[in-house]
Amino acid sequence: MKVSTLAGSILTLILLAAIALIICYFLYLSPKARALKHLNFVHESIAEMHPAMLLSDSFVELRRDSYQRARKKLALINNSRDMNALLRFYLAQFEDKHLDGNLFQSIFLKWFPQQTRWAGWVLAASQHGYEVIHRLDEPHIPPLGATLVSCNGVEANEFLRRHYAPFSDLRWSILNARDSAAKRLTQSTDMLHVLDRPALNQCVFQTAKGEQSFPVEWRPRTEQDARAIHRASTPIYTRPKLEPLGDSAYWVYTTDFQLNSPESARGHQQLLVDLRNLNSAGSVVFDLRGNEGGSSSFGNEILQALIGTDNMRFIHSRYNHTSGGMDARFRASWKLYWSYDWLLQQALANQGEDSSMVAHLQKLQVRLKLALDNGEDFFWQSEWTDIDVPAAEEATPPQWQYPGNIYVVTDRYCISACLDFMDLLKQIPGVIHVGEPSDADTAYTQVAPMWHEYAKEAYSFSVPIKQWNKRLRDDNEPYSPDKEYPGNIFDTQSLQAWFLDNEFSH
Repeated sequence: MKVSTLAGSILTLILLAAIALIICYFLYLSPKARALKHLNFVHESIAEMHPAMLLSDSFVELRRDSYQRARKKLALINNSRDMNALLRFYLAQFEDKHLDGNLFQSIFLKWFPQQTRWAGWVLAASQHGYEVIHRLDEPHIPPLGATLVSCNGVEANEFLRRHYAPFSDLRWSILNARDSAAKRLTQSTDMLHVLDRPALNQCVFQTAKGEQSFPVEWRPRTEQDARAIHRASTPIYTRPKLEPLGDSAYWVYTTDFQLNSPESARGHQQLLVDLRNLNSAGSVVFDLRGNEGGSSSFGNEILQALIGTDNMRFIHSRYNHTSGGMDARFRASWKLYWSYDWLLQQALANQGEDSSMVAHLQKLQVRLKLALDNGEDFFWQSEWTDIDVPAAEEATPPQWQYPGNIYVVTDRYCISACLDFMDLLKQIPGVIHVGEPSDADTAYTQVAPMWHEYAKEAYSFSVPIKQWNKRLRDDNEPYSPDKEYPGNIFDTQSLQAWFLDNEFSH
């Protein structure tokens, strides 16, 4: 009798333990529970750090409504990839590229790996539609250069906007937003996942033979496939440097305003030296392909190294006159303080104490700490406070005296500090913009990098902490090129040959 009673007690304990583990899993460790933890942290960080929370009632309402819409999709979460898509859905509703994030690491991806798949072909958006830019050499796959007409009987633009844009970028007038949706049509990866993915049956393309229909067949995407897709759709990273191109022409690689390695920081410093040593240049091309922002002080240094202090004064004077005097204010918070303390340590390690970005961050930390100690919500920064250029307001207005021709090349990825650099270049008389339309941002800029860890899983995201006043560009207004480049913008050799044949030959 005692044995049976003991056995019954053990079984009861085992049953209770199992029930406790199940409850613990669903409350704390399930994909839905983890998604909610990450969502809540991002949602709260925006409330504490974003300037618009204290400046715009409509933004407060948007944040609330976006959260409620995201909460309703929690039932669709079954794995870490779904969770990443949910968080992107929440952030996309703000229509602000500076509010962005991705699942950085997760032990659950190792425990429960999801198969990475694709259809054997990849699209890219252009100003004229959606073209196949990479494909496997197999039958029943649309040819390179074919233009998407429709999928599942729905017009291409509408199909992408309806099913994929909500999980990437809702700013449909922006080329990069359309491109992000197009990439998700035929790829399902950790970063390109969507919820409620439609079952693709067939897509119709405009080809050299006319309209043709192709079935959509999913298959595993290998590492080799991933590398080939990356080469076809992304510019190759080049450290800052100056290269001669033809007679009296120079190509300036300005692709990196982050300088997250000692090598790139040294390349930037050497570029400044080389630009100062140019006695004269018939033509200079600033290559901004692949530049997704960073510190605008690096762009200012590069431009001043080429054109000199007096010409830089002209640009600033012209900019200030046009804008009516632009300034900015920062939202003060302790989350920002600790985020920028980490950012400052990283900049010191990679760039050294003489870096302009380090100086900028150190000044910001002083102002931020003072605002926090005084219980203030904001602190101010003048537009040119941290730029080593004399004030633009002089008794004698500066005149433009640079003798050369200046060009700039952008692709769809140019945003943030890259656009700040474009703001300055656009003040140059006669500057010519070539390439693709840029990306765009809002008046809420300069992000704080954030990191949320929960249950051996980390979500990395960014929050804008500064608001510009009297900025020349409207919210989400891209720069459109004066001359659209007709080829593959990521093919450097062809792009440079085009400049030699079409621009420098005149």
